[in-house]
Amino acid sequence: MVILSEDSIIRVESLPPNIRSFVSDQKIPRPTLTDEGIDLDAAISEFQYRLIDEALRRTNGNKGMAARLLGLSKAELAARLRRNS
Repeated sequence: MVILSEDSIIRVESLPPNIRSFVSDQKIPRPTLTDEGIDLDAAISEFQYRLIDEALRRTNGNKGMAARLLGLSKAELAARLRRNS
């Protein structure tokens, strides 16, 4: 992978989708409901982030196509990306 990379640095985006998904799952644990409860807004925000991330991966970063996959306008996708960053 280092040989094929443009600047000899391997980034998450350089990895195959199945490995990227594994890295994302390890980096951002899935929310679970415990006896103490859960922050529902944070869990919803995380779920939205994961879906947007998956749509962008499937479309190789094409925001217009990702927005269509998600049933959003390109402007709405851009707004949600700004809110999640």
